[in-house]
Amino acid sequence: MLNRLYSWYGKSIVRVALILIIALTLLGLFLTRDSGEAEAPEPALKTVRVAPAVTLGSEASLVLVGTVESKSQANIQTESAGRVVSVPVALGQRVAAGQVIATLENANERAAVIQAEGAYEAALAGAAQSDVSVRDAETSLDTARTTGVNTYRSAYTTVDDIIRNLVDELFTNPDGGGLIGFRPDSNGQAIALNNERIAYRTVLDDWSRSVTSIVDNTDAATLLAAARADTLRTIAFVDTLADLLADDDNADYSDIDTYKTRFLTARSNLNATLSNLTAAQSGIKNAEEALERAQIAGTNTDVSAANAQVKQALGALLNAQATLAKTIIRTPIAGTLNELSLKTGDFVGTNASVAVVANNGALEITTFVGDNDRAQIAVEQEVTIDTDIIGIITAIAPAVNTETKKVEVKISTESDQIANGDTVIINIAGVSEAADTDRVVLPITAIKFSDVNGVVFTVEDNVLVAHDVVLGTILGSAVEIVAGVATTDEVVIDARGLTAGQRVEAIR
Repeated sequence: MLNRLYSWYGKSIVRVALILIIALTLLGLFLTRDSGEAEAPEPALKTVRVAPAVTLGSEASLVLVGTVESKSQANIQTESAGRVVSVPVALGQRVAAGQVIATLENANERAAVIQAEGAYEAALAGAAQSDVSVRDAETSLDTARTTGVNTYRSAYTTVDDIIRNLVDELFTNPDGGGLIGFRPDSNGQAIALNNERIAYRTVLDDWSRSVTSIVDNTDAATLLAAARADTLRTIAFVDTLADLLADDDNADYSDIDTYKTRFLTARSNLNATLSNLTAAQSGIKNAEEALERAQIAGTNTDVSAANAQVKQALGALLNAQATLAKTIIRTPIAGTLNELSLKTGDFVGTNASVAVVANNGALEITTFVGDNDRAQIAVEQEVTIDTDIIGIITAIAPAVNTETKKVEVKISTESDQIANGDTVIINIAGVSEAADTDRVVLPITAIKFSDVNGVVFTVEDNVLVAHDVVLGTILGSAVEIVAGVATTDEVVIDARGLTAGQRVEAIR
């Protein structure tokens, strides 16, 4: 390049030109530097915001992380293992409560249900047959009691006839008042015989009234027992009279042989009556026992073999139905299928999570706070979600969870800017009551932490002054100051990047 310039203008001219260019460049640099140094302004003071310590407790906030959940949500798990044979729903589909979302292979379970249904129906049929036996036994008992009542009446007729139409022929004035007399030779037993005949006035009268007052046959067993006792008494009375007649050889007493024959006949009739009474009693007792056995086998008593068999069969049927139901996966609530991890042909194990159904239109946020932060929140307190969404605290757990050591908090919101499953940032303003107490609570940003406690700054004559403070309880994004700052001190709100002695401009 220079050789070409030399050839055009000559060496001396080129040298002069180069020297002029260099001189002008140096002059420009010098003038520019002088101008910059003369115009550079004095650096401005850093501005810091200060406020009385007593007011900063209300400005402190609690920042939490929460999870958006449906107020009505069900995590569906399998109750049985097996291969999926049907999935009649799709992800995102709206489903009704109880709707089938999948079916596992269940041929064996269905067969077991059919078998159990058959056993249950057989037990019902057996119970019905047992009830028929009960009714038959009740009819037999009623018949036996009716027979007993009739036997009771017949026994009265027989005894009354023997006493009044046979025995009384041996007594004088048997049914009249006063004394009666025994006509044959009594062999010293006249008084006893007379007293016994007088006693029969009451026996026969009571028996007669009882016969005419019978309404139903329920007291048949009691009546038969009384009739049997009276019949045995009559047999003994007749036997005594018959023995006296057999030993009586009084020729003045006419027809003695005829009386002997008639008493033998009476004795035979009384024996037959006693046998009939005994048979009637046995018939009633046997019928009652048969009814009791039938009732035990039937269904209409507290302790029933038929009922026990029906209950056993019903229990087996319900168990089979429950086992079958475990192979049919249903949603317990209405909502939207937010998750569905089942496909036809898949094999799933027991207790596997296969779907999530939720009512996505009713959302709430779940978060957790430490026990120390519990005092900063209250039900119906307003919170900020993701900087611009308003929410309300609806519930606070009454105690700390023993596993997480946290207190569960529920927050509701009507915003449509969040969705089920989102993770959100929650900002809870500090408790305003802090301004009305002597306690100093400062935002963590106002503290410059040291190895032991910390330092806060105040501003005096535009210079930062450091104050050592003793820290107390951490309250979310704030901390309690135990000592070192008075409530009236104006402290720097944000101490980050500041140092003691630094010149600043305070803004209140």
